[in-house]
Amino acid sequence: MEETNKKLDDILEIVTFIKDNAAMQSDMDARFDELRSDMDARFDEVKSELSAIRTDISDIKQRLTALEKRTLEDANVAAQDILELRQRVDELERKLTILEHAHQPA
Repeated sequence: MEETNKKLDDILEIVTFIKDNAAMQSDMDARFDELRSDMDARFDEVKSELSAIRTDISDIKQRLTALEKRTLEDANVAAQDILELRQRVDELERKLTILEHAHQPA
């Protein structure tokens, strides 16, 4: 009889252990699901922010490309203006030299 009681106590201990751990497993599953849900929500936020950043970078690249183009065009126009002005100055200096020689006393 004592041996039967010992076996029953052992069985009861095992059943209690299984029951306790099953409850803990269920609690762990719930916590894990909650954690997964929170992480998914945060990942969605990060993805959204990254998408917005990518859009901003794309816009900035387009604006920079347009600005570079305008700057190059402006530089080319300025260079052309400088060249034309230099040619006009050379022509004026040449005419001035001719006038100076024409009005010199002989």
